[in-house]
Amino acid sequence: MGPTLALALLLTSGLDMRWDAPPACPDEAAVHDRVREFLQSSSANADSVRARVTVTAGKGGWAADLEMTVGELTEHRVLEDPSCDVVATATAFVVAVAIDPQLLMSEPELDSEPEPEPEPEPVAEDPVSYTHLTLPTTPYV
Repeated sequence: MGPTLALALLLTSGLDMRWDAPPACPDEAAVHDRVREFLQSSSANADSVRARVTVTAGKGGWAADLEMTVGELTEHRVLEDPSCDVVATATAFVVAVAIDPQLLMSEPELDSEPEPEPEPEPVAEDPVSYTHLTLPTTPYV
């Protein structure tokens, strides 16, 4: 385990999150892991965040009913997607942002280096004809 992941594990150890989802969805430990991944470069502490999530299957896919308390404030939202995996990741992100709002200000960390931009295609040069201008040598009157 790398130092940033170990720090994220320590910072989220106080997170009070309950994830209740059908077996077709990621389990609670997987969602906790995703919260840690989002927070791997953060130094915020999760002690003041409490989240309760109930996931259900619906007509259009999956819905996570999220009730989250941060300090004295309680917020309720529903996250929906055809994929329960996407709902789990979105929930983890919302919880991570509640722990550290600065995540919204930072660049996302990529697992791999982005592919370099392809070199532009060389453009075939068309022959250009130049016309020489002769300027008058006597002033205009």
